[in-house]
Amino acid sequence: MVRLVAVPRLGRVPPPKGRATTGRAVTGALLEAALLIALGWALGRWGFAGEAFWRGFDRLVYFVLLPALLLRSLAGAEFSGAEAGTLALSAALSIFALTLFLLAARRALGLEGPAFTSVYQGSVRSNTYTALATVPALYGERGLVLVALLIAAVVPLVNVLSVLVLSVQGRGGRPGPSEVARSVATNPVIVACALGLLANASGTRLPAGLDGALAALSAAALPCGLMAVGAALSPGALGGHLRGVSLSATAKFLALPLLSLWTGHLLGLLPEALGALVVFQAQPTATASYVLARQLGGDADLMASIVTAQTLLAFAVLPAAAGLLAG
Repeated sequence: MVRLVAVPRLGRVPPPKGRATTGRAVTGALLEAALLIALGWALGRWGFAGEAFWRGFDRLVYFVLLPALLLRSLAGAEFSGAEAGTLALSAALSIFALTLFLLAARRALGLEGPAFTSVYQGSVRSNTYTALATVPALYGERGLVLVALLIAAVVPLVNVLSVLVLSVQGRGGRPGPSEVARSVATNPVIVACALGLLANASGTRLPAGLDGALAALSAAALPCGLMAVGAALSPGALGGHLRGVSLSATAKFLALPLLSLWTGHLLGLLPEALGALVVFQAQPTATASYVLARQLGGDADLMASIVTAQTLLAFAVLPAAAGLLAG
């Protein structure tokens, strides 16, 4: 094991002791996140620097800043292999269970083809930027490590599952196994997590210069990521998608967290890890879901509505979930 390395982030709040303190901690972290999301939305709507700037800004965050944060936090984290394995298994089993239920209930839910793919992505994917703002507000530096471990476990899984569902139910072409494998293997978040875990397992310390550069990039990852989330929101797209938005919100904010809570209890997760798992799974869906829907023939308009609605709903759901966990 190596020492835990502190990574600059929003919401440097000590781990809370009770329900009231927990609610305040998460609310404070969400207020910071909301202001940055609102700033990104306002700049995007006002045409600041043009649409091309925001596309490049989003790529900078996703390909450089977020991978730097994850690599550094995982490389310097202190955790056991058994703990990480149990956490990853708990997350994966709950996602698989919800996937099987949604597939079995697809016709009963009145969802066909592309609409189902958007509801599915809205049910299983989580926004890493809001997770990085809220979970550390609950559990301090330990929460950052737990989020990084969850990202390492969940991002590859939900990417593969989302592509497979889109390939069967979407309007676009069906990518082959090699294309799916290539998209996962070249995903910058997955690569960064793999390198961080490899460095941690081998006991390798990052060279001082590299560690300093990664620390500087890490400090920018969360605020820039939250602004990118805001720039991607489309409140005007909410009309006409009430059914799909409601189904995805029920699955994301209720079914998946409850499945995760049950699975984590069953596998014996410690309270901190169990709480981090539940709050992570209760995050709004990732904004990258819209890009995937557009590329692979999903219902992109519905996906935009789901992303926007869930991001707004999260500001009520997450403090309540954190308060219940502390109770």
